[in-house]
Amino acid sequence: MNDKNQNKADRPSLPQQIYALRLRTQLAWVEWMEAKAARLSRKGQYLSLGLFIVVSAGFCTLMLFGGLGNLMGFTAKPEAIRSVAAPRISSPKVPPDDSLLQERLAIFHHYWDSLSRTASGRKTRDSLMQARPGLLDSIRIAEQLIATQKHDSDEKK
Repeated sequence: MNDKNQNKADRPSLPQQIYALRLRTQLAWVEWMEAKAARLSRKGQYLSLGLFIVVSAGFCTLMLFGGLGNLMGFTAKPEAIRSVAAPRISSPKVPPDDSLLQERLAIFHHYWDSLSRTASGRKTRDSLMQARPGLLDSIRIAEQLIATQKHDSDEKK
């Protein structure tokens, strides 16, 4: 039993395994590039280095002066914002038949009342109130929303 725990401790974690894989991939890339560069003559190596420098410098210059956007036909400059639109806050519509929601609220109230009957229930209730301080406010707001929408639907009829 002790050997299993020791094997788990010796096994590297996932980030360590990913890091090792990255290092192996980099090493394979370096070895491949060295093999390709070793076949080139000294003149070919200088020529490829010069070509790399020219291409990199040209690309960086295009990026600095915004020429890449003009070259490819798109603009990277954002347009000025003329006015800010006010956010539209809409409350979610409760369907006219909200009996399921009312039933769930009744079950919650029954559960909440049953928690105050025992000492362990009161501890559970207090821990719920500490973890979710706005829970009862949300329940009360939901009940008010249902009552308001019921009243509105009754007035429309």
